[in-house]
Amino acid sequence: MAGQRLSIRSATTLTLIGVGTLFVLLSWSTSSYFRNAALEAQTKSLARIIEVASQQVLRDVEQLAMELGTALHTEDNLAQAYTRLQHDGNPQPLLKLLDDPLVNGFVGNSEIELVKLRLYTPELTFVTQSRAGLKGLPPALPAFLQAQASRRTGAERLKALGGLWLQGYLEILVNPTFSMAKVETITHMPVFISLASAPPPLARTTSQENDMLPITFTLEGDDGQAVYRLTGLEDVSQLNRDMYRAQVLVIASFISITFITLLLVLLMLDRGLFRPIRGMLLGIESYRNGELETTNRPSGLRELHTLGATFNDMMAQNRRDMRQLERYSNIDDLTNLANRRYFDKRLKEEWSRASRQQAPIAVLFIDIDYFKRFNDHYGHPNGDKCLQRIAVAIEGAARRESDIAARYGGEEFVIMLPDTELEGARRVAEKLQQAVGQLRIEHARSRIGPHVTLSIGIAATRAQFPESPDQLLAMADRALYQAKARGRNCTEAIVEEDD
Repeated sequence: MAGQRLSIRSATTLTLIGVGTLFVLLSWSTSSYFRNAALEAQTKSLARIIEVASQQVLRDVEQLAMELGTALHTEDNLAQAYTRLQHDGNPQPLLKLLDDPLVNGFVGNSEIELVKLRLYTPELTFVTQSRAGLKGLPPALPAFLQAQASRRTGAERLKALGGLWLQGYLEILVNPTFSMAKVETITHMPVFISLASAPPPLARTTSQENDMLPITFTLEGDDGQAVYRLTGLEDVSQLNRDMYRAQVLVIASFISITFITLLLVLLMLDRGLFRPIRGMLLGIESYRNGELETTNRPSGLRELHTLGATFNDMMAQNRRDMRQLERYSNIDDLTNLANRRYFDKRLKEEWSRASRQQAPIAVLFIDIDYFKRFNDHYGHPNGDKCLQRIAVAIEGAARRESDIAARYGGEEFVIMLPDTELEGARRVAEKLQQAVGQLRIEHARSRIGPHVTLSIGIAATRAQFPESPDQLLAMADRALYQAKARGRNCTEAIVEEDD
């Protein structure tokens, strides 16, 4: 009929189909994960190859630069030209010698691109530079080379620094991108070279429509800063094809297994579950209609018997939970002390008992001094924490099983002390004041002191109990008012004696 709920058979069928579909999706996502993992592993491996090739090219560049520097220093003409510059100030011979490798070439000219030669004094002061080559260079060493070279002493200053600072005083500048073209030859893949600060020339993605996987390696300079980005392209078309075939095979296997499993499970469930459950529905309907004492008598598989017993256990647990909820309804959520409703109930019970037995009874009314100022200054979350810490101290003061500590409202608390005279109540109040003082909860806005304090009003009686317990609470409230009038952070008491 209209609005009828889904049957167990249909629900089970849909569930199995859903699980099968989920398995198919999981297999697809798992295959995609392994494909990406394979690409990531290949990327790391090829990045390492590019790194090794780049370092090899740089070592070759440094070696050729060192050989050029050594060749220049072994010629007497360079020393003579430098001496002549110092003697008569004529820089032309020296400039001609510095220009010669850039204009006429040198051994290794086809391997590296020389862009500048510069000369410095032993004190690293700039002397001159070749006219040929790169223009616009500042007449000083880079700061990191200057710092490293300045720390050298003695023969150490005659050694090459960074492969470009050679023999102590001659700086050879080369363009590394010219030599980096050899990385393609070493790695057997196309490599794009760009500045590290420039946007990547290729997006770092790949798919079955994009069979070229970009591999990126960042080349750092001697100062540790990123200088160039090398991006190689690796053909992963075969890997894509293999992974796609694996995905199709796995998904087809899951679909077949799911279909066969569905048929077998439905056949077994029909014989062992669906039919017996129909018999259980009448019993469950009785429970729903409020016949809680109805006995559920399931039939069929052993598990159905267990299900019936479990249902009966759940009903018993529900009754226990109701009692537990009633107990929780007596607790203040924030402080875990008794709430006002439970306190009023227990006070009436103890008052009635004390009236019959002519036993003493006392009540402490407790207020946190200037708590509104505390909340305004520290915020309500910290105010809640303060209430919780005070509540722990109050609970510790009311140690007897018959004592009741409760949160009465806001920052007000009460303690009921059955079978307690005034002096006993004073001792409890004194112990509570000491406990709160030891907490040393900061209260910068208090008008009393730097920490949180309490004002306590005590009411105790041994009278014939002609009045209600509300009168005892009113007495404690008046005593609290008197404590506040005295300046707070103190205890006042009112006792009602026999007439």
